[in-house]
Amino acid sequence: MILALTKNGIDVKTATDPNDFIYHSDYNTFKIIGNDTEDFTIPANSTAIYTVEHGLLIVPLVKAFMREDTKNAVVTQNNSIVDVVGLSCYLSLDAVGADYTQLKFTITNHDSSSHVAHIRYWLFEVPL
Repeated sequence: MILALTKNGIDVKTATDPNDFIYHSDYNTFKIIGNDTEDFTIPANSTAIYTVEHGLLIVPLVKAFMREDTKNAVVTQNNSIVDVVGLSCYLSLDAVGADYTQLKFTITNHDSSSHVAHIRYWLFEVPL
């Protein structure tokens, strides 16, 4: 059985171009297999690796976004101190990764006060 969903205006029964599909079970896609949020308190002027057990039997691909406690700006992996519409951020999400048991978030606090990092992440099954 094939499960398929096409873009608006395209007949799912006759479509053959992979780009016409939003989802097609015959084509490999990144499938979301989990998501969650975590909060970490980052001490002043420090860099640390924070870990979360993922409980999967594979090494997932991880995509994460971070918002710090006192700001409305959202930063992604590899952003250092960013300026979004005049909002400077004290925290940077330097690296995001995974191994067979844990997710790993490397976060730097560039300020002389501690801050809370609010992380939202998604886990993907990697199509091979």
